[in-house]
Amino acid sequence: MANAAPTNAAPTNATRTLLITHPACAGHHIAHHPEQPKRVVAIEAAVVAAYGDNKDLARDACPADAPRDALLRFHGERHVARLEGLFDRVEADARAPPFDPARTKKRRPMLSIDDDTAVMAKSRAAALASCGGAMRAVDAVLRDGYGNAFACVRPPGHHATPTQAMGFCLFNNVGVAALHARETYGVRRVAVVDVDVHHGNGTEAYFRDDAELFYASFHQGGGDFYPGTGLTRGSAKVVNGARVAGETGVARNVVNCPLAKGAGLRGVRRCLADKILPALATFDPGLVILSLGFDALAKDPIGGLDLAPGDYAEITRLVAAAAPAAKLVSVLEGGYDVREISRAAVAHARPPGPRAPGAAAAAAAAARAPRRAPAISDDLGRELGLGPG
Repeated sequence: MANAAPTNAAPTNATRTLLITHPACAGHHIAHHPEQPKRVVAIEAAVVAAYGDNKDLARDACPADAPRDALLRFHGERHVARLEGLFDRVEADARAPPFDPARTKKRRPMLSIDDDTAVMAKSRAAALASCGGAMRAVDAVLRDGYGNAFACVRPPGHHATPTQAMGFCLFNNVGVAALHARETYGVRRVAVVDVDVHHGNGTEAYFRDDAELFYASFHQGGGDFYPGTGLTRGSAKVVNGARVAGETGVARNVVNCPLAKGAGLRGVRRCLADKILPALATFDPGLVILSLGFDALAKDPIGGLDLAPGDYAEITRLVAAAAPAAKLVSVLEGGYDVREISRAAVAHARPPGPRAPGAAAAAAAAARAPRRAPAISDDLGRELGLGPG
């Protein structure tokens, strides 16, 4: 018995989820903006309170920044250089004395890119940490053997196109992470499933032209709902320089499922069962990245798909089961009701059960089943200080 393993041995990484955060992500702060630092602070606190005392959760609170060459795999040189120039300007202004008689230009603590997107003195650090956190999630599952990884980072990224920052997004975190998996680990077939209430036009803009990348999204539709992309039919139009009618990709590797406001879990599950899960299973990726937006929640001030926090556990399970051979990571996107996104993050981060071969068909069948995923219990809500469900 001398060589017997101790009965209290720590679990292997394969049974654990790695939660990735970075203090720099809270530094990007645009006043009176819905995308606030407290989003990641609250999610981290809630997930750690729920799972931090058991052996299912590990943490990395200081992933390396994304290097410039990683950004350039997804983004063009002009885009990266333009943001670097904006970062340089606001950082220089932040260092300048507030009252300098020799200064000829007005001191500007913030520079706007568009009506929704801006940078300030700590935005560079946050953006590089956010992309770096998404890359670390890929490292966790492909190098370090973790069962799953959740990058709780900001600013979000799925609206950032290869050439343009927009929609609160500076760099495209999931796009950079997907190409990191390809470049570093040789994973050729990477899928992004976007569950944000908004269509990830930036991710699609790159993925649609590469047959070995897959992008699927359910999102709130309607011509006046941002960003106006993610269509399945209708008259052709151009949005941000891209033709967006009937987007399917070069090899039908893009699947969009716009939903009506108030669609709820019933509408989402129908969309998953009929469109997204079968296509994902057929694509057979080596890595699945969830663009994890919590703004589809019923109480979100921006979105309106009427999901409950506990629904995110069901959505995550169904996506994972549809690609049982793939590694799974998630990267935070939107979600602006801090109390609700904390509850949804706890549901999402719940340690999953094992994924067996053949689970894809079961996932599609489960998505069609007429039942609603349970919400987070009132007891758990009280433990997290979130109140009753």
